[in-house]
Amino acid sequence: MVNPPRTEISLKQVENAKMLVQACQERESCINSFTAKQESDLNINATKY
Repeated sequence: MVNPPRTEISLKQVENAKMLVQACQERESCINSFTAKQESDLNINATKY
């Protein structure tokens, strides 16, 4: 396998890092809203009994 030029690697790594950060942030907000929904579901269930 031929190694690509150094600049290509770093540009690609920067792109990958940006995508990872974005995916992480999206996932964080996803988890936060999911947790909030779970908590409200628990509260609703707790008041039923």
